[in-house]
Amino acid sequence: MTTLLEQRYRTVLRLLPASYRAEREEEMVETYLESVPEELHDLVRPAWGEVTSIAGLALRTRLDGTPTLPRTGLRLGPLFRQFALFGVLLNAASALSGHALFLAWLGGAPAPDQERVASSFRGSGIWDSFPVQVALWVAPLAWAGAYAALVRDRRRAALVFAALAALPALAGAARQLAWMPGAVATYALATAAAALLTVAALACGYHADAPPTPLPPVPPGLALMGLSVVAGAADVLHPGAIDALWPGGIPFLAVGALALAGRARASAGGPAVPLALAALGALALAERGFLLGELGRYQVPDPLITDALVLTGALAVLVALLLATGARALFRDRAPSRAGG
Repeated sequence: MTTLLEQRYRTVLRLLPASYRAEREEEMVETYLESVPEELHDLVRPAWGEVTSIAGLALRTRLDGTPTLPRTGLRLGPLFRQFALFGVLLNAASALSGHALFLAWLGGAPAPDQERVASSFRGSGIWDSFPVQVALWVAPLAWAGAYAALVRDRRRAALVFAALAALPALAGAARQLAWMPGAVATYALATAAAALLTVAALACGYHADAPPTPLPPVPPGLALMGLSVVAGAADVLHPGAIDALWPGGIPFLAVGALALAGRARASAGGPAVPLALAALGALALAERGFLLGELGRYQVPDPLITDALVLTGALAVLVALLLATGARALFRDRAPSRAGG
């Protein structure tokens, strides 16, 4: 006779993929029931620790499969890890270049400009207090710490750094929603969503049992330095451009173009890298769409709007090419499994 506790365990186990349950469900249910006295089987529920453990196992198996179960089609684990890796790298390059350029400008700025910057750190409220403003200004640099930890496979440290780095975007979105609801707040929300999705991909993709993620052929330090130079050069050489740094698209265009060029030269490769870059590009497109909508409400010079439109168009073309490349690789990977099945 099936007890209430057994029914509850089986309900929780439905979080697991069907193929995993077919192989191990009976063994798992038996193990869980043995730990509870039989007279209590209709009185208790599965412990929260057990539910959490099953949920974590479900996430890991759905992302990466298991050594004893077939791995066919698109595995989400590599996609999540590549999305997190590139997202952290691009944000780190943007933060490093942006802060360096700001400090260089501040050192040579006229006294009124320096005073205006200093006054922004001397607010009266808690939100505008000096410690909070300094923390919010410094926090994006933690993207670089997350990237350094990630390439050394320090997963927990990378997640902590990334969560800290995302705080200013979240705080900015909350502030805009409270003070200036509308298009500006929508743009801030899109930026915060991009940061949050990067952190979420890092948390899900780099779980304890995940394999190390293959890094791009460029050495990690050189990749970060090169993208920082690209981001900084985009701002220095074209200072009037709208939103020149990430998520404006210049560093992303460089990464995406290099990925496509490498794929064309190798004429092979899995779908994870192009699909992850396409997802990142789609987020950037969403942010730029809100930005362009906001520009239409103000008297922005036509050359700036033209620049923004050209960059958005190039970004859209690159996302389409990456998506097509990833889809082609995905179908190619699925073909052998169909033939074998």
